[in-house]
Amino acid sequence: MSLTVRQRKILIGLLTGAGVLVGAVCLRFSSLVQDRLTDLRTPRTAAVTIDPAVPVAVSLSGVSFPPVHRLRLKNGLRVLILEDHRLPRVTMRLIVPAGQVYAPAPAVAELTNAMLNEGTTNHTEEQIADALEQRGATFAGRWNQEDASLQVTGLSEHTNDLLGLLSDMAMHANFPADKLEMKKRLQIADDMAFQGAGYVSNSVAAFLLYGATPYGHLPMTDAEVNRVQTSDLVDFYQTHYCPNQAILAVSGDVDTKSLEKLVESNLGTWPAAADVAPPSFSAVADTPGTPPVSLIDWPKDKQAYITLQCLTVSYGDPDYFPLLVANRILGGVGTSRLGEDLREDRGFTYGASSSFYAPAHWPGIWYASADVPTEQVGTAIEDIRTQMNRLRSEPVDTEELKRTKNGLIGDYERSLETPDYPLSMAAGIEMANLPENLYESRISRVAAVTSTDIQRVAAKYFAPNRVHIVVVGTPELLNSTLSAFGPVQHYSDLGAPKL
Repeated sequence: MSLTVRQRKILIGLLTGAGVLVGAVCLRFSSLVQDRLTDLRTPRTAAVTIDPAVPVAVSLSGVSFPPVHRLRLKNGLRVLILEDHRLPRVTMRLIVPAGQVYAPAPAVAELTNAMLNEGTTNHTEEQIADALEQRGATFAGRWNQEDASLQVTGLSEHTNDLLGLLSDMAMHANFPADKLEMKKRLQIADDMAFQGAGYVSNSVAAFLLYGATPYGHLPMTDAEVNRVQTSDLVDFYQTHYCPNQAILAVSGDVDTKSLEKLVESNLGTWPAAADVAPPSFSAVADTPGTPPVSLIDWPKDKQAYITLQCLTVSYGDPDYFPLLVANRILGGVGTSRLGEDLREDRGFTYGASSSFYAPAHWPGIWYASADVPTEQVGTAIEDIRTQMNRLRSEPVDTEELKRTKNGLIGDYERSLETPDYPLSMAAGIEMANLPENLYESRISRVAAVTSTDIQRVAAKYFAPNRVHIVVVGTPELLNSTLSAFGPVQHYSDLGAPKL
């Protein structure tokens, strides 16, 4: 399409004017952001003192922690408030002990949480969504093995309205039947999407280490999801979503005194219910010899996914911090020993790593994992075991220990740059009924870990009779290799043992 001279002049004028306007808006926005972020790294109170004899960089020892205000309502609701006025933003998260281990059947905990924003006795799902959209706010429901939560995030000028919405979903969810059927289909689709080699391996590992307890669950089936009824969700909701077991964690641009009144007016009438204790747990006994090798039938990939794992400790255990440092040395970051060995030296994989999960109420799991070519599985397992044995038999040299602890402390220091993470950690400690200063003393506890501590916990937890090997791959190609490490137990691609 051709334009006349006059049309071209008009178009050029419009574009020029638009450019000037956009430039002005950008400059104004930049100015506003700069004003709000000027004190982004403002020092906080409650500074931690680190023993100067411990080999940790001095530049990392001046970190301080944001003060968390605590109160408890008459109905038992615990409230944590962390004021942070650098941005006009607020996050409110309500946490309850309603994770998977508390559920009477598979999918009940997940579907209960997923249904909370699908309608209440006061608002439909559409009204809740519209109210959030009009305020530029977001809602997120989350769950894990132990806990479940509801979270709203938005501009602090809408704090009252957002707390009202959050309270309504927590107190008055009505679980419409038509929405439940849709959520079931989504749950099944999500399960299919996440059931990769790593997911199935972790499920089998949990089964091996936790046995027939709520913690040793295998992947849920479609039939189990479809069996869930509305009455199951209502019963679970009424038992576990109650104030005397809950924590409301609020961070952002709020005034503590004003917020206390808002919380009381919105959640003070929430009726308490009977307390629910965490499920009892009895760990699977260590075997006198080498545990069997678990092989999951997975001919979908040309490579094999290998995992070595063992039971360790809960978060409040004295061995937690030595294990945390040991894990980082072994495989917690890309430059750790496993990464250097299997990726850099061997060229077996793009990533070999280890991880350490420590829940609040039961022993956690440490594991090392890697995707490797099928023909290299035996060598990779031997290399991982060699690196684990090094931690048991050789002291970590001073420079590696210093570098590792500096890395952990630096990661932790960066996590304090926004209020959400430290408040989340404080809420987790509160939920587990652990000492309040466990969070604030994290740096000094990491700094105090010695090479002797690392050897001690490695000898205690990484003993060969405690470490299970799980491999996901093609049985026909792996049976001979894996039999060198012990008897082989076969599992289906859904984690069920093959007899």
